[in-house]
Amino acid sequence: MQKETSFIVKFIGNLNKLVPFIGFLLVIAGILGLVFVQKPISETQELRSDASEDQELWPKISADLPDQTFFVDKISQIALNLNSQNATIKKINVVFNIINDDLEDLIVTVDAASGLRAETVEVEETEDGYLVNVLAVKSNPNDQVELNNDTFIKIEFTPKSEGNISINFDEDNTYIVTPSLAYVIEAQTINFDIKTKQDDEDNQDQEEIIIKDCNQSCSSNADCAVNFRCFNTGSGNKCRLATNPSSSNCSSPPDLGPNKQCNQECANSKECAQGLSCWNGACRNPSNVENTSCANQTAQEKEMSVNSCGESCSSNADCAINLRCYQSACRLTTNPSSLTCSAYTEKKVSKIYDQASVSEDASGSADTKEIIEPIKKGDNMIPNSELNFEQVGEDKLNSRTNSVLNDDAPVDETAFDFLVKMLKDKQQGLPTKVILIGVGLLAASLLVLLIARLLSAKPKSQAIEQPERLITHNVIDQDPDHTKVFRSTRNTAVPSGTENLVSLEQAKDARIKELMKKLDGQSKNQNQG
Repeated sequence: MQKETSFIVKFIGNLNKLVPFIGFLLVIAGILGLVFVQKPISETQELRSDASEDQELWPKISADLPDQTFFVDKISQIALNLNSQNATIKKINVVFNIINDDLEDLIVTVDAASGLRAETVEVEETEDGYLVNVLAVKSNPNDQVELNNDTFIKIEFTPKSEGNISINFDEDNTYIVTPSLAYVIEAQTINFDIKTKQDDEDNQDQEEIIIKDCNQSCSSNADCAVNFRCFNTGSGNKCRLATNPSSSNCSSPPDLGPNKQCNQECANSKECAQGLSCWNGACRNPSNVENTSCANQTAQEKEMSVNSCGESCSSNADCAINLRCYQSACRLTTNPSSLTCSAYTEKKVSKIYDQASVSEDASGSADTKEIIEPIKKGDNMIPNSELNFEQVGEDKLNSRTNSVLNDDAPVDETAFDFLVKMLKDKQQGLPTKVILIGVGLLAASLLVLLIARLLSAKPKSQAIEQPERLITHNVIDQDPDHTKVFRSTRNTAVPSGTENLVSLEQAKDARIKELMKKLDGQSKNQNQG
């Protein structure tokens, strides 16, 4: 048993000499690895550099069919796709201009198949086209919505003249809101061509289409020649000049300037006076287009329109006055995109996303619209790294100065969090693991050393039996037969490692015995004298 224990102790001792050396080498190697894998100080550490190298890090808006071509008087559709780059969508705000002032029946909707629904859709006419603001939220609050180049906005319209159409996005107000942060969506200008007619190679039936001229019978605008439209004359639908549909010989209308009054003929809303819209070739009150005198709705009509707005329908007859059935819901005739059946705002610079605008309610109190300043590309944030973002509340979404975006702000990060972060880092992960292994080996060697000391240690104490010794000597001036007896007993537990001290004690006892003999001899001599 003692041999086996001795072998184990010896083996552990040899191993213990090697392990610390290996651990020390690993620690040194790990530290050197951390030093050499770091980027040079002169090289920027900002995430914006990485983001610029990989443009796919940020969510993007793009056209579903970027190369499509539209044709005059043909109902057309533009589908906008969103790639959220794996970010979970809470809501999306998109603001864009449609640059073309000769579109008809513009309708903007949110595609239900995307898992989103429109919270607000505002379409506003401008001098060069339309301004659109779409705010979409999750259809089901419990769903996790992520879009991968999926369509989320559809724009329907009918172009009325040859040219092009452009969609320009407002960078500051086109953003995505996730459960933790808000950041800008990357979107570039989208351009499309509008042609007068399709090429023969693109339309095999082109030769069969008969283009109707002035005052010929028609069933739709597509039947009429360029600059003509199918107009209800009272005696049937006839092709008439778009700018003067009341003229049976298609003569151009007199130049009345841009401020045509109520019920005057118009080609588009730009020709009508402020507050009027062009509807069926006449300037009308946009909230009461069926009234030829452009009067406002009566209280009863307004109540009916409000109550009917958004109700289910199967035809226009199911909707109240001034409403039409669009996608099985009653909407305002002049602005079917509006979910609240509000009319276009005419000829003014849009303020629908003006953050400084304040609206007052009937009581006079003012409510300021929530201001969200999303993170822009280059703000040291990468959207698809959201798992590393600090979770912030809704009240912190409105400022870039919160602790997530402020480099100087203190971060509540524990040592364990820092270690986990280093282990997950692509560059620092391997050296950190090497250092941890080295430290582990050093700790293991200390443990082995402690075990070896415990196994090699002798018992703390051992009993050494000493025989009882009697030391005697005669007392001077007394009877020689009378001796003084000194009893010295040695029967104590001597601690291990103190054997030399015991030997010294024994030598002292021998010396005392010798002295006692001398004293005894001197006593005898004195008695004899």
